[in-house]
Amino acid sequence: MFSSRTTKPNGTEPTKKPGEPHLSLIAPGTVIDGHLHSEGDIRVEGRVIGTLHCRARLVVGPQGRIDGTVDTLNATIAGQVHGTVLVREVLQVQETGQVVGDIVTEKLVIQAGGVFTGNCKMGSEASEILKRTPRPVLPGTQAEREKPKVLEPANA
Repeated sequence: MFSSRTTKPNGTEPTKKPGEPHLSLIAPGTVIDGHLHSEGDIRVEGRVIGTLHCRARLVVGPQGRIDGTVDTLNATIAGQVHGTVLVREVLQVQETGQVVGDIVTEKLVIQAGGVFTGNCKMGSEASEILKRTPRPVLPGTQAEREKPKVLEPANA
């Protein structure tokens, strides 16, 4: 009744337009071992082991767990993250959230009951680290296509 969402005449949901962020869901019972890259939002309700690069918002649900390295724009942690966490804007640890490892972020919010064990760099020190840590170029994106090519010298 109050939704701005419209349904197509065939009953399907409208597709997202190019440039609109998408949501990737790692569902409960799912384990991803390796590298995960996303231009859009990611919600982890299962488990990720490895490296997660998210150019938008990361949400780790209460049952979600990440073991490895995270690099994201914004994050909300209600589950567990063990490893290195780089958040370029705001990291929020909810009352059920747990972060064990190193955090580098502009702003950190830990709600009552949230747990953080490790080292944290914030403010100007974090800004310098984040400036020196380039955002990853995601495979198949416009940024990858615009990336300068390195020409190898021809064998003479």
